Amino acid sequence: MSRGGHKAGYPLLADEDLMGLVGAGDAGAYAILYDRHSHSVYSLARKLTGEKEAAEDLAQDAFIKVWQSAGSYRAERGGVRPWILTVVRNRNLDLLRAQATAAGSRRK
Repeated sequence: MSRGGHKAGYPLLADEDLMGLVGAGDAGAYAILYDRHSHSVYSLARKLTGEKEAAEDLAQDAFIKVWQSAGSYRAERGGVRPWILTVVRNRNLDLLRAQATAAGSRRK
């Protein structure tokens, strides 16, 4: 293991290779992807939500979804960063829909 608990060669791997490992449940590869993309994920989440706490929650939720869905990533359909940012956008839409549904049901 290298510094930070990551396997020695992981930082040298391309994102696409890391995604394959994450899809197989490799937490070390996930940690590297998180390190590489957490800033852009949070930045997008902050733009979408406009609030620090909501952005942190959305970013965390999106990374959980990345962990759960890594096996569905297909490199031939696009790069890892756009895929992860799409997960952020989709999770935000899911949350907005859930809030709208909850608000609608409270009105009835």
